[in-house]
Amino acid sequence: MHELNLIWHRLNPWSGTVAGLTRLKGQFTNLTLSNANLGKLTDMAKSAGLPWYLILSAEVFPYNKATPEAYLDVADIWDVRPEQVVLVAAKCWRLQTAFIERPLEFDPIFSRQDLH
Repeated sequence: MHELNLIWHRLNPWSGTVAGLTRLKGQFTNLTLSNANLGKLTDMAKSAGLPWYLILSAEVFPYNKATPEAYLDVADIWDVRPEQVVLVAAKCWRLQTAFIERPLEFDPIFSRQDLH
């Protein structure tokens, strides 16, 4: 059972993720914010070869990453204005947002309309 629980530490990245992050890293500062704990995030980055400059976990904030404050605190920690940050996700809280649609992420029986 312990090995099964550790599978989260060795997840494969989505196709093109490592190449895309590597290209972005040449011009931008790549970091991640997740609700997962720092140990798991570090293991995932090492296992998948994710080229982050910084791994942040919402476990270091008094609220989880589903709140706007978490993202705004990341900008504050990094000493940049929120408008200098691009959030790559499906959320937008006073940050520029780049939504990345991943093929086959959702069951094909659901339409995009069902997700809103």
